Amino acid sequence: MDGSLPKTSVAEILAHKIAALQQARLPAPVRRKCEDLLIDVVGLCLTARNEDYVKAALAGWDEEGPCSAIGHARGMSAAGAAFVNGTAAHGEDFDDTFEGGPVHAGAVIVPAVLAACERYHPDGPSALLGIAVGVEVICRLSLVAPKAVHKAGFHPTAVFGAMAAAAAVGAALKLGPRQLVDALGIAGSMAGGIIEYLAEGAWTKRLHPGWAAQSGLRAAGLARAGFLGPRTVFEGSHGLFHGFAHTTSGDYDALDTKALALCGLALTTDPGNAAKAATVFQAARAVTTADGITNRTLALFDALAAADRGGVLAPTRPAARGQSIR
Repeated sequence: MDGSLPKTSVAEILAHKIAALQQARLPAPVRRKCEDLLIDVVGLCLTARNEDYVKAALAGWDEEGPCSAIGHARGMSAAGAAFVNGTAAHGEDFDDTFEGGPVHAGAVIVPAVLAACERYHPDGPSALLGIAVGVEVICRLSLVAPKAVHKAGFHPTAVFGAMAAAAAVGAALKLGPRQLVDALGIAGSMAGGIIEYLAEGAWTKRLHPGWAAQSGLRAAGLARAGFLGPRTVFEGSHGLFHGFAHTTSGDYDALDTKALALCGLALTTDPGNAAKAATVFQAARAVTTADGITNRTLALFDALAAADRGGVLAPTRPAARGQSIR
């Protein structure tokens, strides 16, 4: 073992704080923002469900399972659902933005947490806590070495998203501090995402949140099963920031501040997108207000049916599988 390693690593400090969090103590503005984020992502997934890149993402993932690709009848594995939903949520570039990174939190965190909840069935409050944790982590990570990851040629949402999704799923599933450290360490080997899509407008930017979501989900699952990851994944000489920001120096205290990064998220105000998703948002808000976080497919589709004047959602209603995360 390297004698120069810190007694307590950045990941260990972060993991202990995550493990100590309680959903009941989340501030009301945070709970409200998490609900808004959930609704925003669902609306974006429904809006993009017939786009060619979403169809390709569905067709290219051949794992069936009990989890839902929002707006599609096919059941998928948890990783597959996280991937497709994350890709769809970010595909039209109308998702939330944290300008400090910049990073797109919702398209990574919400699909990862919801897929984990469909697969492993934690309760609604645990899902809400997972979303809050994941958004905080991705936003705060982007402030450790601002803009450095993008300047190095990588997509911050893709890189930090894998780490944050692991933290989010870990929090929702109530992983202990050691398991959370392992999940973060494992996710560091799954993170990635170059920005060469800028050259010709390729589709790869669209899949980055989805890939990060499924990577974090897998990392948390491996850690839950006892797989070990490096505890110095962030600050280590071969760690995340060395690999993707070309530095091990940074403001790691950004991960331990009392300020709530989540409340700084900007949800889209684009009038065209708002018009497309208005019906979805209104109906989904009614669901979350009445019942907490419910099954994101059947409950939402049933609530949307009355407001869906065009009848475009009915053909895509999923088959009942009886799963709920209330």
